[in-house]
Amino acid sequence: MKKIAKILLPLALCFVLLAGCGQKVEWADPEDYQDHPYQDLSLGELADPERIVLAKNGREKSVFEKGSDEYEHLTTMIRSLIDTELDRNEQIEELGRKLDQTMLYMKLDEGTYLIYEYPADSYAPVYFSISDYPDDLLVCLASADPRYEAGPHAFIGVREVRDYLNSL
Repeated sequence: MKKIAKILLPLALCFVLLAGCGQKVEWADPEDYQDHPYQDLSLGELADPERIVLAKNGREKSVFEKGSDEYEHLTTMIRSLIDTELDRNEQIEELGRKLDQTMLYMKLDEGTYLIYEYPADSYAPVYFSISDYPDDLLVCLASADPRYEAGPHAFIGVREVRDYLNSL
């Protein structure tokens, strides 16, 4: 019995420690911010963030600081996706240079998110949900606060983003 306890106790302790790894990620309170990026985002003009956070199932997994190679690569890929979607909407759906809204319900504690974080006196964060299904969809939620009427935007063809994040 003592031998089993000597083995199980350290294992249980490891599981408890691993379960707590990564800072918990929560929706930002828009009241803490001067501006809201929804209008800029809708027009396809998204400012580069202070840092990018990769969150999985409500926990912070990685942080990409401004100036790092990973940060530059991610912002370039997302900017390209936004430009592609703007072109598609302008040519096919006659929306002009604007992103269409796609209404979806997202939970920050489920799934994978890229979070564009800005200084508190600037923009509220912008959340990009990276869906496992369908295979090539990234959804951007500009705010969790419905008062801002910031519906999500869907971007097609993001397998490259997912593959890049999986390679890190």
